[in-house]
Formats: sequence, structure tokens, C-alpha cells
Amino acid sequence: MMKEAQVENNVGGIVITSSPSFWLTLAVATILVILFLWLKSPPPSSHNKKNPKQLPSTGKKTTKKKQQQQEEKAAQKKRGNETKEKERTSRTRTHPWLLTELKSHKDDVLDFDFSHDGKYLASCSEDRTLILWNTWTFPQKKHKSLRINVNLDHALNIRWSPDTKACVIFRACGNNLSVYAVTKNSDGSLQSCKPLTDYPQIQSKGELIGMGIASTGKFMMTCDDQNMMTIWSIKGVTFASFDTHLINTYCAIVSPCGRFVGASGKLRYVF
Repeated sequence: MMKEAQVENNVGGIVITSSPSFWLTLAVATILVILFLWLKSPPPSSHNKKNPKQLPSTGKKTTKKKQQQQEEKAAQKKRGNETKEKERTSRTRTHPWLLTELKSHKDDVLDFDFSHDGKYLASCSEDRTLILWNTWTFPQKKHKSLRINVNLDHALNIRWSPDTKACVIFRACGNNLSVYAVTKNSDGSLQSCKPLTDYPQIQSKGELIGMGIASTGKFMMTCDDQNMMTIWSIKGVTFASFDTHLINTYCAIVSPCGRFVGASGKLRYVF
């Protein structure tokens, strides 16, 4: 009688053993390998718990940050708009004597002039327009005005004639004076303003710093910063042209009585 049964089969040169001890050893080795791998790897439950929590929390934080940034931007924009509104209000409504604001020009207003009787105001702008205003409408909400386009140029200076039947402008590109005839309605409101005549071009290349019409209506004066003063007739004829000898002329005006012209500049006296 054999103590341990053992069966060996030889199939194709391979020996297959059917000993019980062999199968027991193989089972134990398999169990040990499975235990080793299970202990080495992290628990599936902990891995599954962490990931679901991490992903949503990251998304929530990102969304909150975006919301905070958007809220901050909106708050800054609101504060900026409020500041601009306060500045605009403070600029336009700061004095009890302020009567009105004339806002028809679309670019920088370079000059304006009241008529001698105070009934009209004329303004010129870089938007290539002249606007004539009726001053008695200033207290009203709607201001009556007359807009005139300056063809291919813009006016640097503008003056009313003493009788308010014309206004004179100095053209920036043409470097000359232009006279516009003004007509009125029976109630005194402005009806039209059309080009009447152009004066010859001023030869000096300096910047115009002074322009005036005598209250008598007999002559006009122009003066530039290169010290060239010119006296014109109303029809555009040059009466006189001379150097003020002020090195640099800063200001030139016609007296209200129409008898004198004056200029001042870098030297310490009035010419």
C-alpha cells in the first residue's frame, strides 16, 4: 500500500503531476500573491471617495472666483460712471449765476463774440461750422440758432460788425478774412448767413493773436505773433501794414471808440 498517491502523465514531453501536496502548495502561493497585491494597492473605497469630492469642489471654487471678478468689475464700472456723472455735474452746475449751456458744436470751440447790442452771439469751431445764437432765448430750454458750414476750412476767429449785418471770420487754411452777410426776420431772429467776400491772403506765416472791427465800422485790424499788424478797410483794401517790434506779440485789440489800436508782447510796454 502506498503512503502518497502520485500519478504522472507524460504528454508530448511535458510531465503533469497529480500529487495533492503540489496542488496545496500552488493554492497557498496564489493566496499569498493576491494578499500581497491587495495590501500594496490603495483601498478602492478611499480612492472613490476622494475624486468625487475634489472635482466638484474645484469647479465650485472656480465659479465663485469668476463671479467675484465679475461683481468687482461691475462695481468698478458703476463707481466710474458715478464719478464721471459727478464731474460732469460739478463742471456744468457749480455757480448760481450760470444761465445755460450752448451745446450745438461737435468739436472744440475756438472763438466766440457778442454783438454790440448784446442780442446775438457768434461762435466758430473746428467742426467747420459757425453758429449764430439769439441771446434772448438763452433762459429757455430750446435755443434758437443758425448753423453755417465753412467750406473746406474752419474759422479760428469770429467778430460781429457794429451794425450786426455781417460777421467776419479768419480762415485757418486760407489764412485770410471772410465776410458773411447776415439777414434777420421782422422779429429780430436770425434768418440767413451767406458768404459775401474774401479778403486777400495775409502774407505773414505767424499765428493770428488779435482781430477786431472798429465801432465806427471804418476799418478792421489783424495781428499775428510774428509782429505783423495790418489795418484793413471794410472792403478788404489794406490801409497799412507794419511791424510792432515787440519781439513776440501776445495781444492786439481795437479800442471801443474805434480811434486806437494797441498791442503788447515780450517787451515791457504797450504799443
